[in-house]
Amino acid sequence: MKILLTVLALTSAIASAEPVTDTAAFAKIKNLAGSWRATKPMPGMGKMRVNYRVIAGGSAVQETAFPGWKNEMVSLFHLDGRGHLVMTHYCALGNQPHFALDTGKSTDAQLAFKLDGGSGITRKSTHMGSFQMHFTSPDTMENSGESFKDGKSAGTCSSTLQRVK
Repeated sequence: MKILLTVLALTSAIASAEPVTDTAAFAKIKNLAGSWRATKPMPGMGKMRVNYRVIAGGSAVQETAFPGWKNEMVSLFHLDGRGHLVMTHYCALGNQPHFALDTGKSTDAQLAFKLDGGSGITRKSTHMGSFQMHFTSPDTMENSGESFKDGKSAGTCSSTLQRVK
């Protein structure tokens, strides 16, 4: 019995570590629809709320962080013309980094996005350079991102979000 349980646990761990497709990742993001609140907010960000909304006939997902606040930010996720999951982040810093899902680093439990251009991004500007979404349960996730300034890492920050029921 112990051997069977060990094999099942290893099989489950291996399955969750398999790369995820862009389409499966987009479906996962669509399942975030609703309101979320930070149980562990990013430092200095206060009572963070995030809303996810499926829009445009199901072809895009809008993420709104800090809805109604002066630093409200919006990110739009969609599958591009080649079927790749992409996201544009409309940042309170005044730039719009564009990201693509890194399928080589993503799994069903964690989606990793890498910078793929954008507007207002220069070597000297402060901007988000990567981010990850780690799903710990259907109603809990951790988002983390790395920012850059003067072409160098300016650190990472993360928040734990809980779905509001």
